[in-house]
Amino acid sequence: MESETTDESCLETRCHTTPLEVGKQMRVSAWKWIWVIAFAIVPAGCHSPSGPDRELVPGIIFGFFADDPQVSLSREGPILTIEVTTYGDGCRSKGEIRTTVEIETRSITVAPFDWVGYGRICRDTLNEFDHFATVGLEAEGQWRVILIGDDIDGEPVQFEFTVVKG
Repeated sequence: MESETTDESCLETRCHTTPLEVGKQMRVSAWKWIWVIAFAIVPAGCHSPSGPDRELVPGIIFGFFADDPQVSLSREGPILTIEVTTYGDGCRSKGEIRTTVEIETRSITVAPFDWVGYGRICRDTLNEFDHFATVGLEAEGQWRVILIGDDIDGEPVQFEFTVVKG
């Protein structure tokens, strides 16, 4: 026979709870907390606690081969196409290329970026990523193409090329 417990604050509202009902409430409450904790931990395991699990960084353009940087400049009419190769290991993947055109100084700044993943095991392989940018040369004359990136040691490097629009 189940005994009935009565809380003194419930005397007027007739709150009666059996030990079986108390046990059910505790089990439901415990499962609810287990799910809350599980949903809080699972996403945390997919990301580094100190920040994102990948970051966009300047591309490595120099230091792997004797003829680095690997750059191709081709012009068709007023359109200049710039191709730059960046390098990385298994933790790097192709990112984006950013260009800035300054008509007054006739200069084009090109900066390739790649993604670097953190918190995982990376293959020790050399990957090459080709980045392309297309720029319209608006003014006649000599243009400077400034390539900015990193060397194999992570130090910033800069190279300059000349293109003539005639």
